[in-house]
Amino acid sequence: MTAEARRQREGYERGGAHDPALVSHDKQLRCVMRDNRFQARPVERSSRRKLGEQPSDVRRVDIIDRHQHFDSRGCSAHSDTISSHPPVLRSDPSTNDLVQPQTIVSGRAPRSKCARGLWQGESIMFFTSSGPDGASPVLLLHGGGVAGWMWDSLRERLESNYTVLVPDLPGHGKSAAEPYVSHPHALSAITTLLTTAVPGRPVTVIGFSLGAQLAIQLASSRPDLVSQAIVVSAQAKAMSFASVTLAALGVSAPLARQRWFAKLQARELFIPPHLMEDYISTSSDISRTTLLAAVGANMRFELPAEWSKFHGRVLVMVGERERRLMRNSANIIHAALPSSVLSVVPGCGHGIPLQRPDWFDDRVIDWLDAI
Repeated sequence: MTAEARRQREGYERGGAHDPALVSHDKQLRCVMRDNRFQARPVERSSRRKLGEQPSDVRRVDIIDRHQHFDSRGCSAHSDTISSHPPVLRSDPSTNDLVQPQTIVSGRAPRSKCARGLWQGESIMFFTSSGPDGASPVLLLHGGGVAGWMWDSLRERLESNYTVLVPDLPGHGKSAAEPYVSHPHALSAITTLLTTAVPGRPVTVIGFSLGAQLAIQLASSRPDLVSQAIVVSAQAKAMSFASVTLAALGVSAPLARQRWFAKLQARELFIPPHLMEDYISTSSDISRTTLLAAVGANMRFELPAEWSKFHGRVLVMVGERERRLMRNSANIIHAALPSSVLSVVPGCGHGIPLQRPDWFDDRVIDWLDAI
């Protein structure tokens, strides 16, 4: 566990189960638990209220599992899928929504998106959930070097009819405090997310690049959790001389923290102007450890044998202008599962969801509606 994660967890333990648990951007969350409802609002340090007071603009979020109880340490009394670490209350600075690890909540606040953190062993993975409760769930897995924000356009189109889960994978975005370790490690956190947030409801998983590899692994290893999949630009053939490439990458890793270099990389990924600051921020927060682990896992990835046994619908997408390795990988993925549909997108490179977002969103929705 990193020093940052340990500091936040220890802060909770000192405060107690119902005391303020997080100071972020000079604001403090205050929460009151009453009748299985959390009530929370950010308050400036200079205008703190007493714990029992309830200002009129307080947000409300309902607990989905009203039978879940917590012991004196704030630990779930019946969870066997999540570590018994005390939950850490956090807030999404962009929405000020309450974050309660281990407690899955659905917002009845003006914004439908709720940011949360999920403990998995000694690490934490952030995710957002939006859309109607009980709707068909969709899981969106981002690529390496970006974060959940890459799906904003698609999420906004889906959330009126679907429950949309968007994690920041370990080492990325709001999960940057915990490094990316390996695909199996990330897959374990994703599995815990699904079995906790949407238990008994198989998801449509949509993944891009590294996220597409994880989508393949999830469908292959846990077909009970996946109903169908869209695999976008996944490398499925291990690269030769990966160690040489990773050594060079390790030397150049500090450049990712430089704004000018991040802008150059953003062009290669087709990052649109309105997401440029998100990309630069995400890039600067990625550690050397995460960079090498994520890129190494991506380069060494090979198609699981179980992929050919997946019975759900699958759409495989690749850009016409992507590297030959990527185009060959798409053919390998499709050939291993002949029931899948292969789509080569004209004029696109490695970044279809960002390069042609309107077209991509329409294609996804049409495919989902075609069930």
